[in-house]
Amino acid sequence: MAFLEHFRDKFAVAFGGRELSTYLGVAVFPPLLELFRSTYGLHGAYILLGAVSSHCIVSGVLLKPATGKTCVTTKSKLKLQEKPCFGHLTSTVRGDLNELEAKHTQRICRTGLLSILMRILKVFNLSPALKHSTFALFLILHSFFYYTFTAWALYLVPFGLSLGFVPAAVVYWSTAGGVGGFLGKTLALIVFRADKMNAITGGMIPAGIICIGLTGFIFTENYLILLSSSFLCGFAIAYSDSGQGGLLPRYVCESHVRQGTALNYLFGGICMQLGGSVSGALLDISGSFTYVFGAMIILNICIGVISLILQRVVRRSVIDDCGSCNDT
Repeated sequence: MAFLEHFRDKFAVAFGGRELSTYLGVAVFPPLLELFRSTYGLHGAYILLGAVSSHCIVSGVLLKPATGKTCVTTKSKLKLQEKPCFGHLTSTVRGDLNELEAKHTQRICRTGLLSILMRILKVFNLSPALKHSTFALFLILHSFFYYTFTAWALYLVPFGLSLGFVPAAVVYWSTAGGVGGFLGKTLALIVFRADKMNAITGGMIPAGIICIGLTGFIFTENYLILLSSSFLCGFAIAYSDSGQGGLLPRYVCESHVRQGTALNYLFGGICMQLGGSVSGALLDISGSFTYVFGAMIILNICIGVISLILQRVVRRSVIDDCGSCNDT
């Protein structure tokens, strides 16, 4: 949300630039933590990790709020309906929006099979964002990528150990994924800069690359091929994560973008938990990593299908999907 307030029209490019740093950590930390663990033990490694992570506190203190300058209306390059960029609403307008959202939420909560979920979300004022068909599809799409990343990252090293490789060698699969991820984030930044990021380039294509990478974990035990598979998976997962995150404001109207952001991270966190528990259950039941990676391949095929549907639906204005936005 700080990026939305500070960069507004350049949010996608700024978001892509910020995401570059994330996979530097994915590339560097696995061998670094293995060095810490072997030298200082697991307890010492966690203390050092906490010390390294303490820069987040300083960064949070230094991050200043947006100045609240007047917003300038811009035309979306995706040929969607014109809408104002993200800025600060006056208290009167914000009060009207909250009142309209509350009335609309009450209508939704009285009907439908999802009434219980809507009532829960109403407590946190999150349900109005789900009125956008484009955002609902986006939420499913991005959540599936969260699951894929978690399941892949968690079971990469155990899979290597099951093949007989030593931990010092297997951690470099994570490093290869991190290097690939950094390149993926860089490509996402370039694609955003060229205004070519959409559900196809940011969803379907990387899902296909992930499927190719995951097949390596199923059909071979060669170390170098598996290293290359890790690189491909890291590249595609990071590229899509950056792409989907930067596209979020295009799938939900201005009034509900904060709710959409909260829901995106909520469902993403749930799917990250499922990435560990569901994959672990598959491994326990089958006794084979083939089912773990096979399930991820099926999931990414579904991502490709959803991406095609989303690209078709997104041609309609997100404003038209939201009754309260039309009223305002």
